[in-house]
Amino acid sequence: MKPNEIGRIALAVALAAGLALAFALLGHAGRAVFDGSEGAIRGALLALAFLAAVAFLPRLVRRYKPAIMITPQTLRAMLAEHTAVLVDVRDASDFNGESGQIQGARNLPLAELAPRLGELAPWRDRGVVLICRTEKRSTAAARLLAQNGFRNVRVVLGGMEAWRRAEYPLQCGQAHPG
Repeated sequence: MKPNEIGRIALAVALAAGLALAFALLGHAGRAVFDGSEGAIRGALLALAFLAAVAFLPRLVRRYKPAIMITPQTLRAMLAEHTAVLVDVRDASDFNGESGQIQGARNLPLAELAPRLGELAPWRDRGVVLICRTEKRSTAAARLLAQNGFRNVRVVLGGMEAWRRAEYPLQCGQAHPG
């Protein structure tokens, strides 16, 4: 099972449990109303507040985690299938240096990404995979892309370090500067 699927399943389970609890609270509040209990309104408001929190949970998760994390193995499969563009957000000196680059990657350094978003417009809905040395800059880039309407943004978990640990192929020198 892929990490993304596990995350979706965990979120679905949490939402289902939250909804069940919220509806149980609403049912309890409804019984309290019919019994004439003084705490009925408080219970109903508590249940509605909990229901609202559960309803907005997916939005909060997306806001603070704007991209799906993928493994280097998943990236390799995506590159073979040509299902997304790979954007390396490291500085040009790192991209073209000894640490190497993944074949076909486009170099759009994080510092230059905002004014160059137009270059990624064709992939706005199709998919963008971001990579850097670890995943820190990629996550920041993912936030920027999400704020500008990009969907299907992914970040490589562990970045280039994880790619190298997996011993996947690298190339050195200038390939696709942007």
